[in-house]
Amino acid sequence: MNWETAKSWLIAAFLVLDVILAWQVVQSRQEFAGYRESYPDLLANTKTLLSEHGLVLVAQVPTDHPAMAFLDAAPAMPSAAELSAAAFGHVDPVQVVDGGKQIISPLGVLRRLQPGSWAVRYTSPRSLQANNTQGGASFLWLSDAFQVDPAQSPTQSGLPPLPGQGPDNSSLWTGTTVVLDQRYQGFPLFDVTATLYSQDHRLLGFRQQAVDNPHPVGKTKPILTAIDALDNLANVVDKQVQQADNRIVSVQLGYVHKATQTLSQDAALRTPNYWFPVWRVITTSTTYDINAFTGEVLTSP
Repeated sequence: MNWETAKSWLIAAFLVLDVILAWQVVQSRQEFAGYRESYPDLLANTKTLLSEHGLVLVAQVPTDHPAMAFLDAAPAMPSAAELSAAAFGHVDPVQVVDGGKQIISPLGVLRRLQPGSWAVRYTSPRSLQANNTQGGASFLWLSDAFQVDPAQSPTQSGLPPLPGQGPDNSSLWTGTTVVLDQRYQGFPLFDVTATLYSQDHRLLGFRQQAVDNPHPVGKTKPILTAIDALDNLANVVDKQVQQADNRIVSVQLGYVHKATQTLSQDAALRTPNYWFPVWRVITTSTTYDINAFTGEVLTSP
């Protein structure tokens, strides 16, 4: 027997075996590194975590999480002519009184409130079509920028008062209330809203807030997924203080306002007003805003 030849064959065989084993190890490590838990498994884990903290997830959980940036905007200050045309149409005569703070039309009265907000009360309610799901949004200024948000609740339940009257008794209100958000690229600005009050297919009045020229500040950045945001919420909620049936009924991605500190003592320079991306989680007892960049959980007022 030629031992040298046999030895060479054995060495070659072991080398081939080593290559095969090394390839299997590399392949298994790549598969492990590339492993991602499936979305149904992630969602199931999140539901379990929430339930351990007294929350029951019944809402649809969004799967999109686009890169976003802060927004800068200013309170809208439309002219009296613009507000009158939107709320009353081209009806004469129209009076602008009280230094421009009040517009009186044959159809009703518009009052400016805080910067970027106003209220309308119709003496002649505007007719609405029976299938008008927007509740009369066409009478809003910048109406194309507003969309109905069924998860939002009105901040004030009573109708705007007429001149010389106090607020209506909200306990007597039996009509329909619709809340709309101003949108930027499809995402709601949760604290820039319009509330419309209607009854028997007639618009009785509304309150509106609006901002002008919302635009991104800085570069877009990755945000947390909705599941990550819900996990953060579960980890900060004390189940001992929750209601027995505290269900999560809405999960939405949008923006909320964050006022910065004054950057300049020059009164002529406007202090920036920033809106930052949040996951808004609404439960049967509380509304939470979860910072989409940091995961910080805040209770919405």
